[in-house]
Amino acid sequence: MFLIASWGSSGAGKTTLSIAVASALAQRKKDVLILSSEMWTPELPVLLPTVTGLTGNNSIGPILTTTELTEASLKDRMIRHPKSSHIFCMGLVSGETAAFTYGPPTRSAAISLFQLLGQTPFHYVIVDCDSNPLYDQTTLAALEYTQLGLMTLTPDTKGYEFRKAQLGWLGNSDVFHTDRFIKIANPVFSHTPIKEAQALFGGFDYTLPFATQVAEKMMAGELLTSFNTTPGVVFERSVSRLADQIEIEEEKVHAGNSSKNT
Repeated sequence: MFLIASWGSSGAGKTTLSIAVASALAQRKKDVLILSSEMWTPELPVLLPTVTGLTGNNSIGPILTTTELTEASLKDRMIRHPKSSHIFCMGLVSGETAAFTYGPPTRSAAISLFQLLGQTPFHYVIVDCDSNPLYDQTTLAALEYTQLGLMTLTPDTKGYEFRKAQLGWLGNSDVFHTDRFIKIANPVFSHTPIKEAQALFGGFDYTLPFATQVAEKMMAGELLTSFNTTPGVVFERSVSRLADQIEIEEEKVHAGNSSKNT
């Protein structure tokens, strides 16, 4: 299992990017789990808007307050995407908030969950993180244990100040590897002063254009593939290149682990 943290500033499209990356990897026959650590807004209705009838038995909430986890306890909480047999999702169900419905998630429970997921057949686990890790133990643990981070930022002063403030304390810790984060600008509108933003941020690894078709597919519960508008095609191509890089980084990690065991 290769752990990816999708994290960044508010409004930068972290959830959209999680679905987009999962869609690209699923096209390559890779099994992907999207795990939402959003504890205030239920994400299963966002990730899977056409899936109905989900109850607390399908929620991630209970397992984030206990360390007594088994693969059986996860089974009904991994919801398959109706458009792909390779994508599964975990998160809160409609009407829930973690703290009030189940109690605040704990660090030990989050770590136990990641360890258990490491024993599952998923190629990738993408944690759709909360913007503020200080208020969410699952996000904090994901940022600590991630093997690759996708830092999605609005290409404006707000996104810049978010990155500056967060890296100010993350970068001073021995447990957070900020060098593992890919810097992504999203959404880039036609009127976005992207050259000025590039200069302010010191460049981006990827820039994703705003595409109405992306938003439409998200609302409809579709996979973020097969676009037929120019912004959509550019978005999909950029995400495909990102998926290429993810596979390369995964190979590097696995090669490093293999050399340590010999």
